[in-house]
Amino acid sequence: VPLSVILIETDFANESFVRHVLNELNATILAVDYGTDVVLTVEIAKQSITDLNEKIGFYGAIKNE
Repeated sequence: VPLSVILIETDFANESFVRHVLNELNATILAVDYGTDVVLTVEIAKQSITDLNEKIGFYGAIKNE
């Protein structure tokens, strides 16, 4: 299965929801950076990126698809 490494930006209030969606999609969190927002570096199957984008909706943004 081809994998992609992507960045997801979310706020602190929605981090647990985004983590839950990532878990559902069998994504691996490689790193988490806490600043003004939360930025998660994630490894995920390329075929799951569209599904991820739909599920997180306005709760997060994929920064480098």
